[in-house]
Amino acid sequence: GGLNPDRFQVQWDDDKKPLVWLWGGTGGGKTSSGWRLARKHFEIGNRINWFRQLRFGTSYAESGAAYKTDSWIAELCRRDSFLFIDDIGKAQWSAGAYGAFWEILDTRCGEGSQTLITCQHSPDDMRRIWSDTPNAREIATPFMRRANKGKIIQVK
Repeated sequence: GGLNPDRFQVQWDDDKKPLVWLWGGTGGGKTSSGWRLARKHFEIGNRINWFRQLRFGTSYAESGAAYKTDSWIAELCRRDSFLFIDDIGKAQWSAGAYGAFWEILDTRCGEGSQTLITCQHSPDDMRRIWSDTPNAREIATPFMRRANKGKIIQVK
């Protein structure tokens, strides 16, 4: 299942939308589609940064102050990189991890750096979920505005 990465990458490049949100049920091909898109970026020399949503939050929490530096955020915001965050919404993070996620996403989208997010929920459902999550309330609405300017695709 999933997307044809060659055709989709051309369309994504033409659309000039930095954020793509693939959503749908388990087994629909979201992650495999993401990896095929990441491979296209790797083939042209771009760096690939990949996180499962749970690992992003856990790494942020366990890493101590050195991990939470501006240089770490700057690395994930590099224009010559492709950021793939897989399975957003499967776990809750600390307030700091949500803040770092938002800073990275907002910077990347503002600079036009391609970012792919996969989720079992639509962005609107995710906004509602985050609105009810104490540590995520602050990013729920601005995140939704960014997501709606991107390309939202339901994968069945």
